[in-house]
Amino acid sequence: MLKNKKSQGLSITTIILAVIGLMILVVIIALLTGRLGGFSKGVLESGDCSSACQAAGYDGGSTGDGNQGILDSEGNECDCTNEDTSGT
Repeated sequence: MLKNKKSQGLSITTIILAVIGLMILVVIIALLTGRLGGFSKGVLESGDCSSACQAAGYDGGSTGDGNQGILDSEGNECDCTNEDTSGT
């Protein structure tokens, strides 16, 4: 009796593809409207070497020939330092 009954509905594959498509659409819209600009704003706010070094866990720093691989927002290499707290 149930063999001849045909169902009409969306398959699970169609539903999954629709959800993935909507997620991609939301990301594209966010990129185009500038909603994802908060990340780049935070990166550019690091600015000078002192801020970049502090963000990397150092006490401070200045523009120089550092070997830590840390760059400021203008691409200058930073010489990061930690204050000597040993008392010697």
